Amino acid sequence: MKRILLLVFFIVALLLMARAQEVDGNKVQETPCVRIFEGRFFNKENNITIALNLYDTVLVVSNYEFLGKMNGYMHGTIHETWFVTSYVISENSAVLHLSNEMGSEDQTIKVTMRDSVNMLYETVGSNAIRKAVNGKWVKLPTKMNFMRQPLAALKNSQPTEVPRKFRKY
Repeated sequence: MKRILLLVFFIVALLLMARAQEVDGNKVQETPCVRIFEGRFFNKENNITIALNLYDTVLVVSNYEFLGKMNGYMHGTIHETWFVTSYVISENSAVLHLSNEMGSEDQTIKVTMRDSVNMLYETVGSNAIRKAVNGKWVKLPTKMNFMRQPLAALKNSQPTEVPRKFRKY
C-alpha cells in the first residue's frame, strides 16, 4: 500500500513539474536580437555616411569589391574611403579602428549609441581624417552626431547600374 501511494505521489509530482514547465514555456516570448551597430548612419553637417554591421561581415563597398566583405566603412565628402579594420563592442559603444583606402593612415574612433537612432562619433587620439574646403585640407571635427537612415532610404541609396555609352567612329 505504501508503494502504491508513493508511486501515485511521484507520478502526480512529475505531471505538475511538466505542466509548470509548459506554462512557463508559453509565457516566455523570444525577444528579437537588438543589433544597434547595424545600419547606415548619416551626418548632415559634413555629408558623411558610416555603414556598419559589427555582427556579420557582409558589407561590400562599391568600387572596392576586390577587397571583399567587411564590417563597415565611412565615405562622403571626406578624402578617400575609410574602412573598419578592427573593432571592440562594449554595451552601447564600440571602438572602431579605421584605415584609409591606401592603408597609409589610420584613425581610432569611439561610436556611442544614444538611442536607436542617434550615434555620437568621437575621435580617440589625434584626428587624421580630412576633407577639402576651399582648396585646403581641413580635419573633421572630433565630435559629430550621426542619425540612422531609415530602411526606405537604404533601399534607394544603392546606385543603379548605368549602361555604358560608347563612341561611334
